[in-house]
Amino acid sequence: MKNQNTYKCYFVLICFNLILLFGSVVMAQNTPVAKNGKLKVCGTQLCNQYNKPIQLRGMSTHGIQWYGWGNCLTESSLDALAYDWEADILRISLYVQEGGYETDPVGFTNQVSQLINEATARGMYALVDWHQLNPGDPNINLENAKRFFTDIATLHKDKNNIIYDVCNEPNGVGVNWNRIKNYADQIIPVIQTIDNDAVVLVGTHGWATFGVSGEGSLQDVIDNPLRFDNIMYTFHFYAKSHREAYLNILDQASDRLPVFVTEFGSQEYTGDGPNDFAMTQRFIDLMRQKKISWTSWNYSDDFRSGAAWQTGTCSGGPWSTNRLKEAGKWIRDKIKFPADEFPGGDSGTTQIPYIGAPIVIPGIIEAENYDRGGQSVAYNDVTSSNQGGAYRNDTVDIEPCSEGGYNVGWIQSGEWLEYTIDVLETNTYTVACRVAALTSGKSFHIEVNNQNSSGSINVPNTGGWQNWQTVEVNVPLTKGKQIIRVAMDADDFNLDRLDFSSTGTSTNQQPLCSIVTPSNNQAFEKGGTLLIAANVSDPDGSISKVEFFRNDTLISTDTSIPYEYTLSSVEEGTHLLMVKAYDDKGVFTVSSPVSITVNKTDEGSCNTAQYVDGTSYSRGDKVQYDGKEYECLVAGWCTVGGPYAPGVGWAWENAWQELGLCTEGNTPPDVTVMIPTVVYADVLPITVPFRVRVTDPDGIEESVYVNVSGETLLLSPQGNDEYESDWSFSEYGTFNFTGEAVDTKGLLTQFTFDITIKETIDRGDLLMTKEEFDEFFPYRYGTDLSTYELDPARDFFTYQSFVEATERMNNIEVTFERRKGTNLYRLTRRDKMTNQSVVIRTDADFDADWNQSKPIITQVVDYGKFVSEGDETTIKRELAAFLANISQETTGGWATAPGGPYSWGLHFREEQGYEGTTNLGYRDEGNTSYPPAPGKSYHGRGPIQLSWNYNYGQVSEFLFGDKTVLLNNPEQVTQDAALAFQTAIWFWMTPQYPKPSAHDVMVGNWITTPYDQERNRKPGFGITINIINGGIECGKGTEIPKVLGRIGFYERYASILNINTDLDDTNDCSECGCATMQPFIGIEPEPEVSPVLGMIKKHETKIAISPNPFEHELRIDIESESEVQMTAKITDFMGHDLIRIPTEIIKKEEVFVIDDLSELPSGIYFLVVKIGEKEKAFKVVKR
Repeated sequence: MKNQNTYKCYFVLICFNLILLFGSVVMAQNTPVAKNGKLKVCGTQLCNQYNKPIQLRGMSTHGIQWYGWGNCLTESSLDALAYDWEADILRISLYVQEGGYETDPVGFTNQVSQLINEATARGMYALVDWHQLNPGDPNINLENAKRFFTDIATLHKDKNNIIYDVCNEPNGVGVNWNRIKNYADQIIPVIQTIDNDAVVLVGTHGWATFGVSGEGSLQDVIDNPLRFDNIMYTFHFYAKSHREAYLNILDQASDRLPVFVTEFGSQEYTGDGPNDFAMTQRFIDLMRQKKISWTSWNYSDDFRSGAAWQTGTCSGGPWSTNRLKEAGKWIRDKIKFPADEFPGGDSGTTQIPYIGAPIVIPGIIEAENYDRGGQSVAYNDVTSSNQGGAYRNDTVDIEPCSEGGYNVGWIQSGEWLEYTIDVLETNTYTVACRVAALTSGKSFHIEVNNQNSSGSINVPNTGGWQNWQTVEVNVPLTKGKQIIRVAMDADDFNLDRLDFSSTGTSTNQQPLCSIVTPSNNQAFEKGGTLLIAANVSDPDGSISKVEFFRNDTLISTDTSIPYEYTLSSVEEGTHLLMVKAYDDKGVFTVSSPVSITVNKTDEGSCNTAQYVDGTSYSRGDKVQYDGKEYECLVAGWCTVGGPYAPGVGWAWENAWQELGLCTEGNTPPDVTVMIPTVVYADVLPITVPFRVRVTDPDGIEESVYVNVSGETLLLSPQGNDEYESDWSFSEYGTFNFTGEAVDTKGLLTQFTFDITIKETIDRGDLLMTKEEFDEFFPYRYGTDLSTYELDPARDFFTYQSFVEATERMNNIEVTFERRKGTNLYRLTRRDKMTNQSVVIRTDADFDADWNQSKPIITQVVDYGKFVSEGDETTIKRELAAFLANISQETTGGWATAPGGPYSWGLHFREEQGYEGTTNLGYRDEGNTSYPPAPGKSYHGRGPIQLSWNYNYGQVSEFLFGDKTVLLNNPEQVTQDAALAFQTAIWFWMTPQYPKPSAHDVMVGNWITTPYDQERNRKPGFGITINIINGGIECGKGTEIPKVLGRIGFYERYASILNINTDLDDTNDCSECGCATMQPFIGIEPEPEVSPVLGMIKKHETKIAISPNPFEHELRIDIESESEVQMTAKITDFMGHDLIRIPTEIIKKEEVFVIDDLSELPSGIYFLVVKIGEKEKAFKVVKR
């Protein structure tokens, strides 16, 4: 009997353990780390793996030398933090002094490592805090910091939940931002060399307050920011001591910089004393609104009021809420509620405008168009469902309005709605509010920046829920994008809209728009076409454009009557259509939405049962769901449902295997055009293959044809889903074509393409023939990997496109003006053909008062000098270096590849993982200078793999004089091969202080400074690697594989061109690597040079212009190895000559003065100096 009982008990225990194990797996799948993955910094935000801004909330430990592992930090206490408090992050505070790290480096490193593992096991992020405090200068602890972070990063570099904080609270006399930055510039590379994409936090001056509690100010950081990726700045506050000034600085700093609040409390700055929860809540609200992540001080049972637990708890628990101090209960509530709503791969819970763009003020806010983002993010509603059942599928109560459209009703006190607006000018606005109520005594107010800006807005008894009256109030607003909140202060009234108009000025009336076709709730068959027609007018102006939206995605723009768009091959499901009409003043109106339903054309044919969430399933069970069939892989997860629901749950692939479509319905063919956009011809006619790839997911394509010259050209099947036929062109020009692919059920897909036929460009001075180019890149983009032959129809990176790129660049000259000691620029682009100049960029603080005393360093870059400056050997060596670097960026080779690994340059034209997909990436949403366009991806494209919207915007300014060209159409880089090469040439030729341009290095113009020499930077191919990707590839002690790849390409190309590899004309490639070079970091010391410095005929003649700006005279300082002839002239901004200086004989060292310039009007001019046959232009400013 005992044996039997024991067996039963054993069996029950095993089952119980299995259930616990299963439960922990499910819990781990829903942790903050599981949802967000590896973090990064995008713009001013901390973003998750989907590039979506998030806010982390959690706790900081006390010093782990006192309250560490085995004391206040145990498995049970961390379980409470992770699973009861639902914290996202644990800050691990390692004091350096005060009995901390310096007393036992190995022991404390091991304890931090243990705590990282404990946080990881519970799905929390681990913030490793180097808690230097006294002394307050982080430089004093630099060597210890290097040792510690090297150890920790090496141990945990493969984890996706580590954040590093390299200096807790810098403080003390003389510990200003420059001092902190000096430390950060040395410690950050230590971490990011090991953990390349780590997020690193840096404490700011004045005990991490941007100087509010010490010397200096926020402006110090803005003027001289850190120049690394994934960097955030920390801020600390204690609400009882730190009031409005600190709140305001946090608000201002987070507008300009990525900020993480790593420590705060509701008490005095000592962490003790009375709690001020009201002031702390204001900080909490600001941080929630702006998604500023935070950790609160502290998770211990310290005697101070700021400790979470009552004294004595850490000795044995229990870790229950009745053991919490008041501060502990309060902060637990702020961590736990509202629940995290981390955005996933779609728009998720990120707060965004409902209509896709901020509402322009002056203008009308319709109450029902509150932002997207969900409960406690974009709105707060106390009901469990939409009691009106109209318009939107969330819990805000919306009903049809008697005045048209919808209104918000069933209002209860404490509810609120938020709206993203864009205020055109700072002003006080009259807000006309349309309200309705059955009784009086109701009210609400409008909040701006968490402040009640309207006062109480009283709602009268209007006599009925749909009897509307207008009440007015004045609200001051500042210019720019912002979020306002409409907060309800009473129950039972209705709100229709808020009409903002400038006080004392006439109001521009909004345009009128509505969808006339289709009608609301109209049904259609899948696969057909759908005409969307809009009725649009403007009562006091004209219509500039009309945008058409389907499911909040912009699908078309129309600028002329009739305003309509035809949607083809509409997929199954319910679709919401809206139209947005803009008037000539930029004010827009959004139409009432129209809902349509698209039905299947055929019924499903699977015999398997429909999936039912929560049903018990076994491994091998098959179900159908949403038109597809699935097989269960893990019984427990299949049974749980929810996040494991097949095809729709975020973790469904862990539970189910998709078997395929479960329908006889038809979908149209997919078409990929494989035809080059530009073809070069020596003679005409020329034959071009028209090739497309056509696939049909549920059938067989029947025919593919192109409409040409009024007839139909049928494309013949070639295998591998490709169709091709030749067409002959007998003249040069651009030609437009349309085509159709039809499947066996008659469903078709239309496609279009353009081809430009160009004459071959002769560049005999390029010193590279077409034959050499083909030898360089035999397996470039377009290579058939089954035959290893280049397909002419897919050949993108052609010799002629490279030649055309150099021709285009030949016309561009840019003057770089930079304030010394900063990275603040003014850039002027000159079209050398028309001699027209335009300022394409002026950084915000370039001419700020505090910056006026800093001299301007001027450099003129002639992009026509790419592979054309110097003797033949120099030009060929630069060509080999350029091609080698872009080859490594685009290589498709491997060790045993045909032709060897260094024959596969230019094999990819687009970053893998993005080509052929709709994935969006590399979007810095917070960049206001180069904002990303809706729906556009800025992933790597072209030979240099141009990435991020701010780089697309900059290169667009240089190439076109307009940043929007590539910001709005980044895909042009993969459509125009010459443009693709131009982006690489731009990067090669453009200096980025403190980096020289790679061009200046390879032609011998770059002169190393003592600072460079100390860091083993020397001219040669190796420094070009440092310029392009030094932070990742250089200074490693040994050459990493990527560098060896660049060198391999360089040596191969140098051999083909028959030149030596090194600038000193040796051929041992001793200058090729960068293993012992330190990367360029931030703002580096500058040698004392004249404000404007140029060089004519390298190593021979130097010219310096001063003063600049000037008033009465200009000095031309000339240093030459021999006497030279000089002429000079001053031109206006348009290139017209104003003053000519006749030829002068200048001695080796002489100063030439142009005086009596007082009559010259204030403005911008060019001083053009010619020495012998060489000419240099300097931009000068007359005060």
